[in-house]
Amino acid sequence: MISYTVGFLFSTDADPRVVLIKKTHPDWQAGKLNGIGGKMAMTESPLECMIREFKEEAGVEIKNWEHFATITDKINFEVYFFRAFHPMYLLMECRTMTDEEIWTSCVSQLPHNVIENLKWLIPLALSKDNGIPLYIIERFKK
Repeated sequence: MISYTVGFLFSTDADPRVVLIKKTHPDWQAGKLNGIGGKMAMTESPLECMIREFKEEAGVEIKNWEHFATITDKINFEVYFFRAFHPMYLLMECRTMTDEEIWTSCVSQLPHNVIENLKWLIPLALSKDNGIPLYIIERFKK
């Protein structure tokens, strides 16, 4: 099974902003905005991967990531979703470090080219539930 992480860094403003990345790969994501993350190394925990990937792709080291959801089909893939909240000045320090461009977007007005599942994952990440339950979503075989 291949494991991935995706993180959403939010500003602490009343109308929060989120850091996204304009994908160039894989092909199905090219030109679309997604959270920042990537493939886990065999020796990494999900949190270690999230910290590493965000620093590699956005140039900022965030250590207070909170896991809020996991999506898996239990056979081929699992994706660990994280969130973090910081003042706007830290979001403005994020910069493009690869061939994929860093964007900051208002959560209330997400761009038209966000990956479709961000339309519900971002509100889930902003949920104020105490204890942040682990959501596991599986693709069931027919």
